Amino acid sequence: MSITYKQRELSILSNLLPNTSIEKLNTYAKDFSEKTSNIKYQKRGVMPFEMFTIYVFCKELNITTLLESGTARGYSIELLASAMPEIKMITVENFARKYNYEVPTKDRLSHLSNIEFITGNGVVVLKELAQKLTEENVGVFIDGPKDGEAISLATELKGYTNVKFVSCHDLHEGLEYCPYNDLEFRKGYEYLNDVVYNLSVSEAGGMAETFDGETIKNKWPDGYGIILSI
Repeated sequence: MSITYKQRELSILSNLLPNTSIEKLNTYAKDFSEKTSNIKYQKRGVMPFEMFTIYVFCKELNITTLLESGTARGYSIELLASAMPEIKMITVENFARKYNYEVPTKDRLSHLSNIEFITGNGVVVLKELAQKLTEENVGVFIDGPKDGEAISLATELKGYTNVKFVSCHDLHEGLEYCPYNDLEFRKGYEYLNDVVYNLSVSEAGGMAETFDGETIKNKWPDGYGIILSI
């Protein structure tokens, strides 16, 4: 997998983080690509570009602990933990409902010492962790629950002063039916809707064989991708 980002995508990302220069983003992109280039794509996993965006937020906001809800096959946490070995990663999944994911996922990622696995309900566990990690700069990635429930959880987590950003994956129509008026949250969503959804699969990184050249927007017109909130 080799990832390259056009200046247009990087310039829009820099608008979300105004103090981050294009030069710095190019350095980040090179580092992220080098550290994740040997990672095999997992079926139904996130796009590497999505995780690159979270990587930039972690770097720029000095995140010390990243919380993930929705481990599944572990592709997203593998990308992030490989790219940022200095950051503690805690990933939560109710593996009982995920068929046979738990053992192969944990075995495959056993070489990454900065990942902690927790079995449980992400809605409950993420709030418990946010309450405990008061001395940390916390970032959050929600990949379950989905839709409006994810936005409700994100809204609550944003209330903790130690939580520096929240991101959600697979919202679909969640923004429409869940009350949420945070303009920064929506700005991040619009960025991903306009930029990431319209990337060709080859630009998204490592997915050309899986989706045969379709754009991400054509493949998931109802809102596949992440939103971000500072």
